[in-house]
Parts: sequence; C-alpha cells; structure tokens
Amino acid sequence: MPGEPLLLLIALHLRSMLAMASLFWRVRRLERELRALPGVLRVHRWVSRRSLLLTVWCEGPEAADACLASPGLASLAQRAGEGRQVRLWAERYALLPGALHLGARGAPPASADAQGDGDGPEGREGLAGRYQA
Repeated sequence: MPGEPLLLLIALHLRSMLAMASLFWRVRRLERELRALPGVLRVHRWVSRRSLLLTVWCEGPEAADACLASPGLASLAQRAGEGRQVRLWAERYALLPGALHLGARGAPPASADAQGDGDGPEGREGLAGRYQA
C-alpha cells in the first residue's frame, strides 16, 4: 500500500577482511547518498568483523525503489558481481502495524506487559499463581 513505511535491508558479507577498509568507505558514501534521497526517513549503518549492513526506513515503495536504483548501490552490486570476495543482498520488508519504529517514543503495546491483562482474567488464572498484583 502506498504511504506505509518500508524497511530496506542492504547487506554485504566479506569472505576475508582484506576488502573491509575500502568497502566500509563505499558503504558510508552510500549511507550519505541514501539519506539525501526524498522519502528516506532514517538510515543506520552496522558493521561487524566481516559484514556491513544498512537499514533504511522509507516512506513508501517509491522511496524504497529509488534507494535500490541509487548509483552507489549499483556500484557496490557491480563490485560484488566481479569477484567471489563480496556477497551483496537487498530486501524490502513491510513494517508491522502498531510497532514502535522510526525512533518513536511512547508506551509499549499492552501485549508487551507480561503481567497485563491482554488475555483477560482467563490469562491471569492460567499463570497458576505466578501473577502478583
């Protein structure tokens, strides 16, 4: 549906540490490039020993498609296709309704409260005395 936020994951996995320095800076440039695109709400970069991950929150499918068509991602995909040292994948995910995302603040959903009455009185009785008011 248009207008619903999407999460775009872009991952690079390296077979060895040799290419990490150059790929780190390429991913950082890609991060800045994606932040400047219209419809991109937030970009987060995560780095581990041999993996680089970008999570991109987009306003809708058009913004996610623009991210996937960006020149920086195309150059990374080309580099990943040249050799067997780097694997690249990108996927889109729809965010669940009511989920806390995009850095939103507020009360957690009622189902997150372990002692809440989300299931009604029957749910509390099912705890067999473990529920403490």
